[in-house]
Amino acid sequence: ELEYGSDAVEIHRDAIAPGERALVVDDLIATGGTAWATAELVRKLEAELDFTREAANCERFAAQFEGDPTTHVPKVYRQATTSRVITLEFIDGVKASAVATAGAEGLEPLEVSKRISDLVLRQIFAHGFFHADPHPGNIRVLPGNVVCFLDFGQMGYLDTAEREDFADLLWGIARKDAFHVASAFSRLGSADGGARTGL
Repeated sequence: ELEYGSDAVEIHRDAIAPGERALVVDDLIATGGTAWATAELVRKLEAELDFTREAANCERFAAQFEGDPTTHVPKVYRQATTSRVITLEFIDGVKASAVATAGAEGLEPLEVSKRISDLVLRQIFAHGFFHADPHPGNIRVLPGNVVCFLDFGQMGYLDTAEREDFADLLWGIARKDAFHVASAFSRLGSADGGARTGL
């Protein structure tokens, strides 16, 4: 039995039944979708709709930033989470794109933007495990300019070599060094390189 205390919880259910997933794939094939694109769609769809994977992603992300006062990660209620249902701590914050609006009193847009940038860079370069869908709807800002990422269904991975290549790419862009940028792009785009998304 869940002990919510004064906390609300948010429950997400699988919106696409298994039979409907097959119809989506059939529609893709009927409209000329190639085999590789169809296979990739199926893999991504199955991964994103398995909420035990999302729960694991959320917990791993929380462990990366444990003790960091600039961010908050929703608590996962494992006893009420299955492959079809995920139960999370309810987050009632301001959408990242609305921090500068009149209804977001007490928040500092410049500080929030710095924190989001810092958190994204640390995800990529310090941990190599990052939120792969950080649009404003997936980022809430809590009192005290605390940043909270939501929806951990799609995460990206970079190993140490890939992180170094990505750093080289950014360095080349900052220096306006076209050769350096092209070289880093080439390494990142090689068969064994580049960010991976999924679990």
